[in-house]
Amino acid sequence: MRILRWELLLLVLTGGLLTGCHKTGVSFTELHSVPTVSIANNLVTIHFKGVYLGSHTWAQMKSHLEGQTLCVSGYKTTSEPEEDHDYDISLPATAGGQPLTVVWVNPDGSRMPLTVTN
Repeated sequence: MRILRWELLLLVLTGGLLTGCHKTGVSFTELHSVPTVSIANNLVTIHFKGVYLGSHTWAQMKSHLEGQTLCVSGYKTTSEPEEDHDYDISLPATAGGQPLTVVWVNPDGSRMPLTVTN
């Protein structure tokens, strides 16, 4: 009987730990300011201000290219960045010179266009 209690306690603690470490997506509405985008040659720079989401949680960014659309999304992390930062993405040489659309992808798959300034 005593072993069963320890197994149950270990199972509950492990479940709580795994739940706390889960990274979840960041919705566009959770960002404290709207990211701005600038493009120079084959380098896209996304300027983020206010990546702190509250409760010791920050947003980390990731991106992927779908044709001529750069899809940017974020996930929540407890790793504190040193400061608000720019997120640089190098495009393949084949993408240069063609119009590029940059969108924020929400966890539900919906997309919000980001304004590109040059």
